[in-house]
Amino acid sequence: MQLNKEIVDHEMARQLEEPIVQEVDTEVKKLKKDIQNYNKQQMSLKTVAKGLKEKTEAIIEKVCSLTTEIFSANGLIGLVLLYA
Repeated sequence: MQLNKEIVDHEMARQLEEPIVQEVDTEVKKLKKDIQNYNKQQMSLKTVAKGLKEKTEAIIEKVCSLTTEIFSANGLIGLVLLYA
């Protein structure tokens, strides 16, 4: 008799908690989707950052090359090398 009462009490508690469990489960699924979206955005931003870094490096290289050309054309390359 005591065992049956405990089983019934447990079943009632489970039924009372079920809506809360479903709500939490729904929220967890939503958060997992949010994480996936943030991960996709992060990968996209990493790709953009890599492209910008490559462009920046190319521009710096071009500026250095042009600076060297300008100074060597004006006979000032020795001064640049002295202070570099």
